[in-house]
Amino acid sequence: MKLSVEDRMDRLSLGICAVRIRLSKINRNHVPSGPKGGQFASGSGGGGIASGGAPEAKPDKSTPDAKPSSGSSYVKKPTYGNKPEADALVTSLGDADKTFKGDLGKFLEKYPLDKVTVMKDARRDPMLYRGAEAHYSGGAITVRPQSQSLMGPGSPSYYKGTTENVGDNLPTAKGRQSVAFLHEVGHHVFETVDAKTLNRVELKAGTAVILVATAAWKKGAKTAPSDYAKTSVREYFSEAFAAYHFEPGKLDATSRKLVETVMARAKGI
Repeated sequence: MKLSVEDRMDRLSLGICAVRIRLSKINRNHVPSGPKGGQFASGSGGGGIASGGAPEAKPDKSTPDAKPSSGSSYVKKPTYGNKPEADALVTSLGDADKTFKGDLGKFLEKYPLDKVTVMKDARRDPMLYRGAEAHYSGGAITVRPQSQSLMGPGSPSYYKGTTENVGDNLPTAKGRQSVAFLHEVGHHVFETVDAKTLNRVELKAGTAVILVATAAWKKGAKTAPSDYAKTSVREYFSEAFAAYHFEPGKLDATSRKLVETVMARAKGI
């Protein structure tokens, strides 16, 4: 039977659709290429399969547990690693939000953390292996498990040359872990607000957060909330931020004013 041109086109279209359906069923594990970014990515992101390069590495299944966290909208992705401890840290932000009169929660809803990980084994993370209790990178916070905490009375602090951190003298590993986590949340707040105020107008007016924080750091160096706070402007703010909630008695007027100034700026960005 001779088919018309229209019939031929219809059959060809049906054949192409059938091939696509079969291919999609065969290749269920396909990972699309393209920029994805990541905890240590910079610029516009990385990941995917580069032209002529090796395929993207599969995630380490021993650490992530991709179930939704019990946290709210403060974190974009599920918690990872030691989920009970990670979920507890995310949940604790609700209590910290009360200290900041609701401003911290509103900020994190607008600029949520990328992810929160409590490592099951601190030796598997380069920064934790070198002695950090926690670290922040591009919106992601990684924390040492309570069982492997280095903090406590008389313990070595984050880096050599410092002798005290906010939370060192808290009686429980859980409390010290919570302080380390909120310290890193402080970095997230500072870095976000700093990026939004780092422009020619604010720099000229002296209102850019980095300038305000630097002035406070220089003024409050002798009365900083911890020795670690004396090491840099950013650590000064994050230690003050953690102390504002957990150990307000350690805060001098300069540190307190800086935290409140940055949080006020956070409301307007």
